[in-house]
Amino acid sequence: MLNNNINQSTTITTTTTTLNNEPEILITSSSSSTSMLILKDNLVKNFNKNGHIIRINLHDNDIIVDNQHFDEKIPNSNNRHNKLQRNSTSLYSEQNLNEILIEKFPINHLMNLNNFQFIKKNSNRCQNLSQLSSTESNSFLNLVIIIHSAVQNFHHRQIIRETWGKIQTIDFNDHNHRQQKANIIYVFILGATNSSQLQNHLNEEFENYHDLVQSNFIDHYQNLTYKHVASLRWAIEYCYHVDFIIKIDDDAYLNLYTVIESLINYKNHLITDQNILRAKNLLACSVFPSNTKPKRHGKWSLSLESYPDKTFPSYCSGVGYVITPDLAFDLFEAAQNAHTFIPYISIDDVYITGLLMETLQPSIQPVPLNSLYVYNVQKLRNWLQNSDDIVCPNPYWIGDIGNESNREQLIKKLWQKTKIAWQNYQQNRCN
Repeated sequence: MLNNNINQSTTITTTTTTLNNEPEILITSSSSSTSMLILKDNLVKNFNKNGHIIRINLHDNDIIVDNQHFDEKIPNSNNRHNKLQRNSTSLYSEQNLNEILIEKFPINHLMNLNNFQFIKKNSNRCQNLSQLSSTESNSFLNLVIIIHSAVQNFHHRQIIRETWGKIQTIDFNDHNHRQQKANIIYVFILGATNSSQLQNHLNEEFENYHDLVQSNFIDHYQNLTYKHVASLRWAIEYCYHVDFIIKIDDDAYLNLYTVIESLINYKNHLITDQNILRAKNLLACSVFPSNTKPKRHGKWSLSLESYPDKTFPSYCSGVGYVITPDLAFDLFEAAQNAHTFIPYISIDDVYITGLLMETLQPSIQPVPLNSLYVYNVQKLRNWLQNSDDIVCPNPYWIGDIGNESNREQLIKKLWQKTKIAWQNYQQNRCN
């Protein structure tokens, strides 16, 4: 079993971007190389000497602008600077977030949609997780992973089911040598389709795997923000009792063991050092700084009418992030209220983790984990080709595989080597 290193010779640093001085994420450094699955010196890695976030997540055709050289023809919008109270921090507790959500927000209302519903609700998906939490003394970490998928991406979903998505529990030992367990639930969230043939395939897929959640708006990239907000509602209504929620795209690779190890150590730290039983106020991701200019042409473009601002606010890469249920609730509530003064845009990562995040009061900033994300797939291929005698885990959380050639074979190879590396790590062979 895995020996948790939190009480070994470590240096612990926490961020200060929380309410009431609560730590956002645990950063440790240790002389033991077996601590590599902890967030080692991560915040230091993500900032340059001037204190700016390092842009390793730069996408093709992103335009970075100098604040002193804006196009003066583009007006600046002040609407988005309205503030919305974070009610989960003052009025609600995590025990009744789902009850408050159901009471305040009728299911048929989603932002400016008045006929919203879940075609496939899958409301019992987290029920077993809840029972495990209350009945198993060794149950420690509970996690729901919501995978954003397109209706036609059956092969994407299948490769996840056959690799990192097949792991439902991970056993480990805490720093007191007590056996603990991480329990994991997965769902794929989809939109609707006008194709009866494709819907029949989805119905069959649901009967076989019971891991789909489907909304009634058409599955299209222009509706990605609706899908994102719907996923927040589903998580809070049916899985509010989990410790963490992971949002990830179906074309990404999740280094599951690495993520679980990091979250376990974070929760251990909260319990041991802060006497806090549940993490709050956390959004951790690969952060885009607030100096990216919107594209005005192409698939992901925004017109001046739909987005008149000169730049985006700081936001999380849409490939994936980790969030606590309380903040997920606040973002959902903000989406329900802010759509009256922040017009809908289809770039969901900008809208949810950028525009909505900056409306929240008290304010909160995402924890930057840029160095734990891979956008250059060659880095993962290099790890696969490494011929070290002992295979040890790579430090990355999420790899943006996208439409990489031979993506299925690549993900399968990554998973096979990840399992071997994890076994070596558990056996203390990665010293």
